Amino acid sequence: MQPPERTLALLESAGFADLRIEHTGPKYIAAYAQILKLADEGRLPRLGLHVIIGPSAMEKAFNSKRNIEEGRTDLIQVVCHKPA
Repeated sequence: MQPPERTLALLESAGFADLRIEHTGPKYIAAYAQILKLADEGRLPRLGLHVIIGPSAMEKAFNSKRNIEEGRTDLIQVVCHKPA
């Protein structure tokens, strides 16, 4: 896994400017925790990604949450633009 700073450096070298980075892992952890709680309580919404993903959706959500918490994945959002 490359650190976010490496991603920023690559974008800068490609001519992108005004780079902003946000670590979104905590938001995803909270969202995964909420959906897992709803699943445990039998209160999943009728429509949602779990319908598209199928029976393994909660296992995937659990694993994704754990991977972020344990530092195996690092979710970031980058906002930038490339001057004309």
